[in-house]
Amino acid sequence: PTDCTDDVHDESPDPFHDSEKALPSKNEQRASDIQFQWRSRDNRKGRHALRVEPDDSPDAKYITPKSTSSFREGLKGIGRMFIQYPYWDVSYLVAIIFTLGSVVWVINAFFVWLPLVDPSTEFPGEIGKAGGITAFIGATIFEIGSVLLMFEAVNENQSGCFGWALEKVLEGGKIQVRPDKEGCSHHHRNKKNLVGKSN
Repeated sequence: PTDCTDDVHDESPDPFHDSEKALPSKNEQRASDIQFQWRSRDNRKGRHALRVEPDDSPDAKYITPKSTSSFREGLKGIGRMFIQYPYWDVSYLVAIIFTLGSVVWVINAFFVWLPLVDPSTEFPGEIGKAGGITAFIGATIFEIGSVLLMFEAVNENQSGCFGWALEKVLEGGKIQVRPDKEGCSHHHRNKKNLVGKSN
């Protein structure tokens, strides 16, 4: 499935590029059928998945972005995780906070579990004090993440957002499908606050 929140292809300055033959660009593909795939979690996260039936024949009815589920697109997504930090996005904050809470609980396991496995590593107050303090800190971090998760769920866009623009290529008669970031009404585009509306 492809997603309007990702840059799945380079925008051509002319939306009807190569309209004579309606050939897709290098980041697009021909398709015989497309269907919008709605899932509650995707809607909450601002994703707009399409089910695409690729078709290389010139008679294919649609031109769509290439799939984001390929190995190469997966690597691009991982790369974006190291260079993009959408701190305004409540979904991103929930993920970061839950990861931090998990790290604290892994540290907690060293204080509580390691002395049981190797008693020579134990120091005075390790299990009672260090274990208790790190357990409390980890639980507090998870509690903060859970509150933000509730904000995200309450702010859910109930009606759904198609998130895709359809353009008909004039001469080729193909329907071109591309992400419509301006038409997306999910909160993820809003960089002013955590859970406000996008427009």
